[in-house]
Order: sequence, then structure tokens, then C-alpha cells
Amino acid sequence: MKEKEKEKKTKKSKNKSESQNPFIRANVLCPVCGMEHEQIKLKSRLFVEQGRDLDLKPLTILRKKPGLQNIHPEVFFMWHCPFCYFTTARSEYEDPLKDTAIRPEKLKKAIIISYKNDPSIKKVFDLLTPSEYDEKMTHYNAVQLYLLAIYQLQLVDYFLNKEPINIGRYALRLAWLFRDIEASEKLQKDHAAEIQFLVQTVRDNWPEIPGDEESALRMAIEFYEKTLTATKTIQSDQAEVDLVLLISRIFLKLNEMADARKYLERAREVVRHFEENLKKARRIQDDDPKKPTIGEMSQMSADARKMKRYIEEVQGIMDDIRQDSMDDEISRAKECIEKAGVKKVDAIRKLLKDKNFQEKIINKVAPQPKKKGLFGFFK
Repeated sequence: MKEKEKEKKTKKSKNKSESQNPFIRANVLCPVCGMEHEQIKLKSRLFVEQGRDLDLKPLTILRKKPGLQNIHPEVFFMWHCPFCYFTTARSEYEDPLKDTAIRPEKLKKAIIISYKNDPSIKKVFDLLTPSEYDEKMTHYNAVQLYLLAIYQLQLVDYFLNKEPINIGRYALRLAWLFRDIEASEKLQKDHAAEIQFLVQTVRDNWPEIPGDEESALRMAIEFYEKTLTATKTIQSDQAEVDLVLLISRIFLKLNEMADARKYLERAREVVRHFEENLKKARRIQDDDPKKPTIGEMSQMSADARKMKRYIEEVQGIMDDIRQDSMDDEISRAKECIEKAGVKKVDAIRKLLKDKNFQEKIINKVAPQPKKKGLFGFFK
């Protein structure tokens, strides 16, 4: 009886320990070298993303259980083979060639044969392979894996030129990782110097390495733009609008308003074309076999509304940024006026013009007096 009670308590304790463990372990086969190895992933239900930055980075991560404050989901995004060093997002690891036109041999050649035959590639692989690949992974190790995944994709012409969306995707997430490190004094103290040294060392063999947030964001834009122009990845108007608006958001994060507006207008153009097609579809006679079904028409209308809602959301963000910028410039202009001690409108306008303020700011701070019309002289 006592043995059964003891066994029951041990089992209960084990179950409790497993339920509190945020990690899941799984044995998988590497899709490149075929070797079996263990991978870990986080229990996604324990972590909830809240809020979004301009470029859609989650602003905060809510942990649903105590003791998880030092577990960061972004660190465990990539899976990595310890035998051939193949690295990619966990969601794509077991079937990285799904929906692609590339043969497995090409991927093996880029990863395994290149590593064996090209000393330059071997050096990059070795430098970007983390010493820790388990629950103890750090932000530094995560940076290594993001960079390694990007580098490996660029070794395959198909992913570099025909299906480059994942390079953009990983570069954007790498930028988010750099931003997290920059925002934390502890992470900066722990990793900033070693990341800088890593980037400088790898750059000898990979000159285009994205070594900070800005360069990673610009790489994301480069390969997202290439996705729009040189591939068949984007197969619907809604997917195009989503990607175009993401590019616009990244430009907003870089404070490059002109390019952000250009991509916002491109999204509007896609929606205008989509709505024209919707109107044409409604005019098709009911007995015409080309007439979309009621369900298809309803879905098209819903898609149009969704795309317009996303566009207006980005437009609203852009308007807020523009207004904040104008308010800051107005405050700065008023400080200049107060410091100079000028009072007359003409003198104020000249002062601000000499200080290179924009005309719209000058007109806000010191509007020109309205000229009296003919009848004004008789009042």
C-alpha cells in the first residue's frame, strides 16, 4: 500500500513538473542530411503577444505562468541541425521545400557540399553555429541562428532570386531581435560586444551581413520588394496588399515617409483594381458560367473591406506621425523665436526661414497678415 502511494506521489510530481516545463522535446530527422536529433520548442499557449510596433513586432509578451520571465519565444524561433548545420524556422524545418520547385539535391549541395568544399562558407557556418542549442539558448545564440538561416538561403539561387520571401521574413525578425537587445541594459551588457565582434569577423566572408537593426530592416525591404517583382509567391490581391503594407510599415519605422507613402498608394491601387473587378463580376449575367457564386461574391466583398481597413490603419499611423513631427517642429520654432527675442511677424518669418524651417511651419507659427481687399479701405 505504501509503495503504491509513493508511486502515485512520484507520478503526480512528475506530471506537475512536466506541466510547468515550457519546453517540448521532439526527435526529428534533418531534411538535409537525414540524421535524427532532438529539437525543442516552446508551448505557445503559455505566451501571448500583445500590441504591435510600426513594423508589426510584438510590443510585449504576456507569460501565462510564473517563472517564465526569462524565457523569450523569439530566441527559440529557429531549428538547427547539429550534424550538417541546416537552420530554418521551426514551422518549416521538417519540410523546407514544400510548395517550391527546388529539388532536395540542390539544398544538400548548398549546405553539405559547400561546407566541405568552400573554406569561406565553412568559416561562416562555424562562426554562426551556437555553442548552446537547448533551453539555455541566449539572445546571442539566436542572433547566430537567424544570421545562419539567412546566409544559407542566400546560397541557394532559387531562394535568393525566385522565392526570397523567407530571407525578408528572417531579416525582419532579426531586426526585432536587435531591437530587443538595444532596449535592454542587461541584454546589451551581456551580448552587445560579442555580437559586434561576431559581425565584424563574419563580414570578411559575408560583406552584406545585416549587423544591426537598421541593416536588417533594409535587407527585409530588399527581399520583400524582390518578392513582389520577381516571384509568383504572391498569388492574391490580399496577399499583395499585406506585403506592400508591411513594406510601408518598415519604411515608417525607418522614418522614411516618402517611401512609406509610395507603398501605401500602391496598396490603394491594388484595392481599386480589385473593386473594379468586383463591379464587373456583379454585372455578369446570371446565366453566364463565368458568373461567380453568391458565396464567392460575398467573400470578395469581405476581402475588399478587410484590405481597405488595413490601408486606413496604416494611413492613420502615418497621419499621427506627421502630426507629431509637425508639433515638434512648431515647438522648436517657438523656442527659436523666444531665444531670438523677435516680435514682428516679418522678422519672425525671416528668422525661421534662415533656420531652414519648412514654409508650412512658418505659416503656422507666424501667419502672414491678410491683405485688405478694395472694400477694406473704407471700413
